[in-house]
Amino acid sequence: MGEISDGHRTVDQALLRAEHHGERWYSAEFLRIKGELLRAEHTPQSRLQTEEQSHRSLACAREQEALSWELRTSISLSRMYQEQGQTHAAWDALTPVYARFKEGFNTADLKAAKALINQLSE
Repeated sequence: MGEISDGHRTVDQALLRAEHHGERWYSAEFLRIKGELLRAEHTPQSRLQTEEQSHRSLACAREQEALSWELRTSISLSRMYQEQGQTHAAWDALTPVYARFKEGFNTADLKAAKALINQLSE
């Protein structure tokens, strides 16, 4: 909705609250959202920060063994690379995570991942 600064403030508060209360189960998603907000800024600096937040999100998801959070972040990171014309990096960010799924292919996230993989393979 264009309220990027409000979004940053909200996500930062949520991350602080999660850390303070030891409720980090949603942290990977908060970090992914923070990366999406940065991506929406469309500046060279924000691109670097987007990638940094995405890698933090991936590390958090992997630490928690939260494959669904890892997939969502991989989709976001892959889309960023695709927008930058880095098709190979986009492919590498997404396909290994997608390949780890054995079920649930009718869910929105897996459908989105498959559609993006199909775009990248064209």
